[in-house]
Amino acid sequence: MIPAETAPSYDTTSVDCAALHTPISLDDRLRELEASLISWALDATGGNKSQAARLLQLKRSTLGDRIARCKLDERECLKSEV
Repeated sequence: MIPAETAPSYDTTSVDCAALHTPISLDDRLRELEASLISWALDATGGNKSQAARLLQLKRSTLGDRIARCKLDERECLKSEV
């Protein structure tokens, strides 16, 4: 389980009323969230995919598949090393 104090936070308190009438794609939002969590886990582990997979409670191979699906480049994920 990801410790709450280190997990990325999301502001859900501010809602734009105009945005309530604008359709959004749930699939797009979920992909963005998935990419954000994967990036966070890779940053937190210094790019170690095995450790990142453990943080996200995924198999290492599943993490690799999701990195490819999200089209994440390791350089994007490792912001602290760039």
